[in-house]
Amino acid sequence: MRNKIELQQGYIGLMKEHSSWMKYAITFTFKSSVFIENKDYTSKENSIWTDLQRKMPIYKWQQKERIGHTAYLNDEAIDKTIDYFYARLTHRAYGKDSYRTSTRDYSRPLLITTKEGGGNTNKRSHIHGVIGHLPDTVNGRDIIDYAWNDTDFGGSIKVKRIYDIDGWLEYITKEVKSGNDTTLQIDRIKKPNTYIHTLA
Repeated sequence: MRNKIELQQGYIGLMKEHSSWMKYAITFTFKSSVFIENKDYTSKENSIWTDLQRKMPIYKWQQKERIGHTAYLNDEAIDKTIDYFYARLTHRAYGKDSYRTSTRDYSRPLLITTKEGGGNTNKRSHIHGVIGHLPDTVNGRDIIDYAWNDTDFGGSIKVKRIYDIDGWLEYITKEVKSGNDTTLQIDRIKKPNTYIHTLA
């Protein structure tokens, strides 16, 4: 048990290196399945031959035929959803500054996530996280909600201001104590590039 507590404290210490940027506590939940429309074919004329070529089922959706498939939630879909959310959040927060070569390195939000549930557990897959380093000129809660709603698998989301950083970081790494030492996605920490200047 001591090793697990030490590992949890190590994770917390790693995340606290970015504590000056931390602003919002986030909990993401995911839809278990979604209909993904294949928009490449929506403009093509409907015929039996083109339908056979597509080799995809056709669904009637809101009185209109839509071509696509049903996708189911898995670890890969979770990671891709978070990546897409981050791309949309970056664009909504920083706009064209996130693309310009002179500003893109530091025009990026902070996003640290921990994954819980799924696999062999009875818990539904969900993600806890921390978001920060957003411009003061934007409403952080709104752009987080909008970016999450842009994703296909985006279910419900809870966004709260962080008032107790230590308490939140301890909460989101709680599964380390029960043996889930991969809860913190260290290789998926997203942050702006910064340069540390030291005085000689």
